[in-house]
Amino acid sequence: MKTRGIRISDIKDDKCVPLIEILENIQNSDKLKWAVLWLDVTPKENQGKFIIDLEKTIKDHQNGLFFSWDFLMELSTRLCTILRSTR
Repeated sequence: MKTRGIRISDIKDDKCVPLIEILENIQNSDKLKWAVLWLDVTPKENQGKFIIDLEKTIKDHQNGLFFSWDFLMELSTRLCTILRSTR
């Protein structure tokens, strides 16, 4: 199986790009397998515990943590700023 990676950064020209806008522009996204290898984000209000737990869980999985496309889309609504992330 051929694999490729995407590095996602939400800052371009000092402007914040919401993750949802990045994800919406990936073609055939629901046909791909998504694994988050590392995550460093600022959560939206009331999402801190969820995000901290998720970051720890991802860190504990050496090969990344696999998610469905729908989960990634839902996750994007819980994040304020992505500091560093890879797929």
